[in-house]
Amino acid sequence: KNGIHTKNPPTPDFIFPQPTRLRYTTTSDGAAADGTADDSSMPLINFLEVKMFYGASTIPDETSNAVGLIMPKLKRYVELYGPGAIVFS
Repeated sequence: KNGIHTKNPPTPDFIFPQPTRLRYTTTSDGAAADGTADDSSMPLINFLEVKMFYGASTIPDETSNAVGLIMPKLKRYVELYGPGAIVFS
């Protein structure tokens, strides 16, 4: 309205109000975890990005499609918000 334009920073799907410990609920073989892991070994994250891309790992970074732009976007999120996580479904 006053001629000043500001650009909003990019935002991930979820930004946590405080660092949140990422906890795993299954082991690498799919068995239920027993919950005895030391929580301090689990990473703290500040944001979570969720993507629904099948085969995303087979597409090179920086291609001109949504999958190829994931890594540059995530790098920007880390610069702005610190460590985070991405979930592919």
